[in-house]
Amino acid sequence: MAVHLVPKGYKIFENLPVIGWHSSGKAIVSDGRHNIYVPYAIPGEQVDVTVAKRQKRNYIAGDLTSIVQASAHRVSPACPHFARCGGCNWMHIAYQQQLAFKKQLISQALAKYQIPHPPIKEVVPSPQPLAYRGKVDFTPGITPQGEIYWGYHPAEDPHTVFPVEECYITDPQVIATALHLQKVINAYHKSLPDSVKLYEIIKGFTLRCNKNGDQLLTIHAVEVLPRVEELVNQITRYNPLLKSVFLKLQHPLHNTLMHLWGDSYLIESMNRWLFQLSADAFFQPNIHLADQLFQKIVSLASPSADDIIYDLYTGVGTIAIHLAPYAKHVIGIENSETAISDARANQLRNRLDNLSFVVGDVLKTFVPEFINLHGRPDIVVLDPPRSGTLIETLKNMIAFRPKRIVYVSCNPVSLAWNLTYLKDFYTIESVIPFDMFPQTHHVETLVRLERKSKENA
Repeated sequence: MAVHLVPKGYKIFENLPVIGWHSSGKAIVSDGRHNIYVPYAIPGEQVDVTVAKRQKRNYIAGDLTSIVQASAHRVSPACPHFARCGGCNWMHIAYQQQLAFKKQLISQALAKYQIPHPPIKEVVPSPQPLAYRGKVDFTPGITPQGEIYWGYHPAEDPHTVFPVEECYITDPQVIATALHLQKVINAYHKSLPDSVKLYEIIKGFTLRCNKNGDQLLTIHAVEVLPRVEELVNQITRYNPLLKSVFLKLQHPLHNTLMHLWGDSYLIESMNRWLFQLSADAFFQPNIHLADQLFQKIVSLASPSADDIIYDLYTGVGTIAIHLAPYAKHVIGIENSETAISDARANQLRNRLDNLSFVVGDVLKTFVPEFINLHGRPDIVVLDPPRSGTLIETLKNMIAFRPKRIVYVSCNPVSLAWNLTYLKDFYTIESVIPFDMFPQTHHVETLVRLERKSKENA
């Protein structure tokens, strides 16, 4: 048995069983009386756990001290930053077993809220379990010698930054650009007067790429950088993949986006469609699995030529454009003006005339007055944020009585909570998970709901 030095204010629990998963991706360890929520453990293991003595009784967090009996599914994480970063919180689990555990998380959420459903389909795996992300955000740090480096915040510590020279879930060419940018920034910093503290001005940067490898860079800063044209020239000189550079000025009340160089957007191809992506646009991070996801959404929606479809939280119109050839009309609603601008450009780019994109909060826009003007929905597709959609939107959806709903969710818990309002009026016909986020506990879930007859509702 391992001998542990116990820090003051902490207690060691030894040889405890790991009995399941919490929705946060932490493992549940039981001491016989309480559940302890512990990262990096795996159900079926026996572990030693360190717990702070003073905690709330309804949620006791612990740290994995040692593994007494390891799971057969435990693997050595590929990334050297695994334990410190926390971003890839399931990288210690064999990939096929990650898929099985994600299916279990969905099942747990649906069971918690007593949602009747058919058997959950097997999780559609990512073609690339590593190097799948087309977008990365880095935060600057500063060495004692005054060198600027790019890094991530450690798990549950937003005030610290540790240096990163590799990220195993991000496209390697994006990381190469980030490292080149780090060298350029430091040389540029040294050329500035001593009074200019560049690390106090630059707050981070975002790099994104498309499937062709084209890249768009956004530098986040609190003011315009001195001699910014010179900096941009150095950044872009030796990188043919970098197509666009933006500067986002961060203010307490609003942000300002400045186009510094190159194209105004990236072009991404999905199936037979082309999509314009501005610097602030949201797009599925796993660009290698997104094609299959959108194809499945169309299949589940099963539109006909007479159908009016509402696409709630439409973003840049990706789902709406995939649906348009099969429907009478598709109406996309989104509260981001930038995203709707991209969506309208994407409509023109793909030569579709049966689409309408509307800027507006879904809660305030998807209401009876709007429906009276644009027509009752035959099908509703919604892809809300992680928190899910709001109760009033669900009530309106039920009142409008679409024959079919396709719910796209990245959070099993908020999905299940929203389904509690729909289950009396709709039958869940399909639950299909997609692994858009390998090495993490996150999972994308598609649910098809069919309206019940009035007698059964």
